[in-house]
Amino acid sequence: MERDLVTGDAGAGAMPAQVDVVRLCGVGTAGGRLLTGWSERNGCGRAGTWVLAPWDEVAGVGLPGVACLQVRGSWKAGRGAAGDPDRARAVAEEEFGRLVDVCRGAEWVLLVAGLGGGAGSGITPVLARAAHEAGARALGVVVTPFSWEGAVRQRQAQAALEELRDVCDGLVCLPNQKFLPLLPPRTPLMEVYREVNRVLVLGLEAFWEALTQRGLIPVPLEHLCALLRGRHAESVWVTSEAAGEERLAQVTAQLREHPVLEGGHAMLAATSVLVYVTAGPDLAASEAEELIRWVQERAPRAEVVVGAGLREEWSGRIRVMLLVTRRGQGRCETGRFGHSGLAGSTRAGQEGDGNGSADGVPAPEAAAQGPVQVGAGGGVGAGGAKGSPRGAARYQQGTLPLEVPRGGRFEKTPPNIFGGEDLDVPTYLRRGITLE
Repeated sequence: MERDLVTGDAGAGAMPAQVDVVRLCGVGTAGGRLLTGWSERNGCGRAGTWVLAPWDEVAGVGLPGVACLQVRGSWKAGRGAAGDPDRARAVAEEEFGRLVDVCRGAEWVLLVAGLGGGAGSGITPVLARAAHEAGARALGVVVTPFSWEGAVRQRQAQAALEELRDVCDGLVCLPNQKFLPLLPPRTPLMEVYREVNRVLVLGLEAFWEALTQRGLIPVPLEHLCALLRGRHAESVWVTSEAAGEERLAQVTAQLREHPVLEGGHAMLAATSVLVYVTAGPDLAASEAEELIRWVQERAPRAEVVVGAGLREEWSGRIRVMLLVTRRGQGRCETGRFGHSGLAGSTRAGQEGDGNGSADGVPAPEAAAQGPVQVGAGGGVGAGGAKGSPRGAARYQQGTLPLEVPRGGRFEKTPPNIFGGEDLDVPTYLRRGITLE
């Protein structure tokens, strides 16, 4: 049965007219699960809009604040198209005007989707363009498939990810596979999906708070998107929560062991880290200082951005979200990961700040000289005396500023995915290792 936009408590109706700073849109089955899970936890008056393909089952009707938009275009019932991104993209293009209406009135549109299937991979990039058409910025949060979901879904997810990097103002990519070590080995398959979805909802809740709440230390959205933006930027988030007298020690221990942070490699290779803290009014200054020092020690080359919100009901508790970004190409900031463009390669000390790189970005040698310090403007510097022999002139590794070629005749060959990583990409690029 064909459906127009409906809300859980108002029935069929027109698009919302209110003006939102950030509007949440879930796309496809996985995006809808995240949206509804978030709605159930928060009970907001208007959680967001769930955008579905015509062959998807509308299951969100009746949830408080969740509006459902099923794009149909000229699709006819009975045509098997589930899991086909091209079909989903085609109906989304036909319904482009309705997607623009979904985004109208918002300053930012937060797109939540699972990639690899039809709706998430096909509709999400079109919705990002619709957000721009409506005068809003598009910020994407996407999850990629488990390895057991097969090469076709992996390939479709990678293609959609590349497209989203072109159209989104900021993008966070969360590989489902990397959350698997959080669960016991014999966990039933459906329980794995439920538990990983629960973990993602907790992260979405913390991320939403960082975006929308002024809090004690607000996070500027423009600055946040500047950190996430870039065709070769990779961003992930992790969250940890604890209570009691040893809450900070428990939180840092959980973060240290989190599989998404790859045993600390993701922090070490990061160009920026957003630290957002939710706690009660009993949060001590010494706890905040210790937490930020802990992050700086593990991400010595990163710009550390801090946000915080205090809640009366959180007395005795603390939650920390880390949004970790590393870049694979660009001017100077990506020289820290070993594959910057030649424009970013510079002789240490030639045009920089005396620490071996331009724009105040510490070279690895400079980072080893002393602790990283975050100044009032958010810049990053390094301790240690100037003129040290370790600051001797060296070239930063670079590559030609060329687009990565497509697969050519191997375009349809399944990628070699293992542990959520594409093994066709050289290890030094995946790990952000500088070759010397």
